[in-house]
Amino acid sequence: MSVLANELVRSNVDIIFAPASTQVEPARQATKTIPIVFAQHADPVGTGHVASLAHPGGNITGVSMVLTELAAKGLEILKQAVPSASRIGILWNPTTPSHVKVVNEIEVAGKTLGVQLLMTPVQTIDDFEGAFSIMRRERADGFLVPPSPLTN
Repeated sequence: MSVLANELVRSNVDIIFAPASTQVEPARQATKTIPIVFAQHADPVGTGHVASLAHPGGNITGVSMVLTELAAKGLEILKQAVPSASRIGILWNPTTPSHVKVVNEIEVAGKTLGVQLLMTPVQTIDDFEGAFSIMRRERADGFLVPPSPLTN
């Protein structure tokens, strides 16, 4: 990803469109002057890509999907939909910058809800089979997938 971002900077483009945090970070590292616009960033403030949603500052701006808050709510909704659920798989991507904070919020919600979380990281398409095998073996009652470019 950083190779592509550096190539855009060398090409002296007018703007870089980086849909999510996974693409924003390499672009941020490549330039402090070319505007970077995102469309579905999960947590631009939490990752440090912008100072605030109202006043982003710097050369990065865009639309946030506020994933950090929504992920914990997603776990609550899952527990309401399946009240007997006691073990819930979390299919997350450690290479997605916002997922570290998302996982922390889900863990807090899990403790509040009294459910055991089965953290199953996936970084590539090839990781999905193993993640689902773990959830089957550990008898997960359901699973939650915080959005990321990989899972989208």
